[in-house]
Amino acid sequence: FVDIQSNATPGVYSAHLRVLFSDGSQQSQRSYDIPLSILPRAIVSVSATNAQIIANNVTRVGLSVINNGTVTVHNLQLLPITGAYTSTNTPIWIGDLDPASKKTVAMDIFTAVQTLSLVPLPVSLSYEVGAKTYNNTFQIPVQIMGQPEFQIRSIKFTPSYIYPGAT
Repeated sequence: FVDIQSNATPGVYSAHLRVLFSDGSQQSQRSYDIPLSILPRAIVSVSATNAQIIANNVTRVGLSVINNGTVTVHNLQLLPITGAYTSTNTPIWIGDLDPASKKTVAMDIFTAVQTLSLVPLPVSLSYEVGAKTYNNTFQIPVQIMGQPEFQIRSIKFTPSYIYPGAT
């Protein structure tokens, strides 16, 4: 087993591997040097700075994108995943983000959801590190505010139904 800790320094290393084997009558061993490549960590997070969306209106939501990793991420792009929400200004191009840095962008969101509640806003973030492209999905908690356009206040049956034994 090769034990690589989370704080390992990125780079290419050689791990020494010793193999013991037997053919039934004789034991042998061979040694190999196996190359190991430890890639740098790129941990990107997304959070909302304004988490209130007004139903049936376009609402500007501030999204903070933070690079918590140890390397610069390139070609960041942010877009919502279709569902309860639609965006009027996506995809949002963020560009490059250095380690421990943050960029805040505005996403214009529309929802017709009538339930006044906390509904997650799914967003997709794509970026490149080295020669690899990554896609992460984040569920951003947002509060839907406002009054629904349609609301039942009372129900009346005409004609009234009366059943035997009803008081």
